[in-house]
Amino acid sequence: MSDLTSINIIGCAKLERIYAPNCNKLATFNVSNANALKSVTLSNCNNANLSISLVGAPNLEELNLDNTNTTDVIEFAPGFNKLKTLNISSSNINAFQFGNDPVATTSTGERILDLSPFTFTNLYIHYNSSKYVKFKNSKTNPFAVNSSTFNNCSSLTRVFGHIKLTSGSVFNTCPNFFIHDVLEDVTIKPTRGQWYGPDTDTTEG
Repeated sequence: MSDLTSINIIGCAKLERIYAPNCNKLATFNVSNANALKSVTLSNCNNANLSISLVGAPNLEELNLDNTNTTDVIEFAPGFNKLKTLNISSSNINAFQFGNDPVATTSTGERILDLSPFTFTNLYIHYNSSKYVKFKNSKTNPFAVNSSTFNNCSSLTRVFGHIKLTSGSVFNTCPNFFIHDVLEDVTIKPTRGQWYGPDTDTTEG
């Protein structure tokens, strides 16, 4: 499989799992009309221009892109929220797109890795190169993070949404991370009249 340059899965109604690691020449991966698909593994696929479209997998629950170095936006179905396990550790993946919705960005146009639609059972993001990560802004159901969650995410600058620290040294290996004195030009641009403070329970903040 190491010589594959393209994988197109079309109309496989009963397909539940795709396992295609170590495809260093892979340039396109596309899934269409695969409603039963639950798991996709594309780990160790090192083509920086790899295009991944999972729009046709609306019921996907597990995605493993460990050590996959594409910088392209990963495409999902509109309103997609079924993902339970995500592994993007040691990767350059830094943005998702849901249908035709715009990719989440800061007010200066830098990409935000938007994880807010998901309720994860397992999230592996250590050694990821994302600068901005967004979780659901839910006071009643914050995302739990510990010392391994962002381990060696050296580019991480800011985390948006509600999180719960379950151990010490959570950001100890993130030299660019900050909480206080957030500059206006690197925050999510607010909507006039909308409050994003600690008592909100929204997906916008």
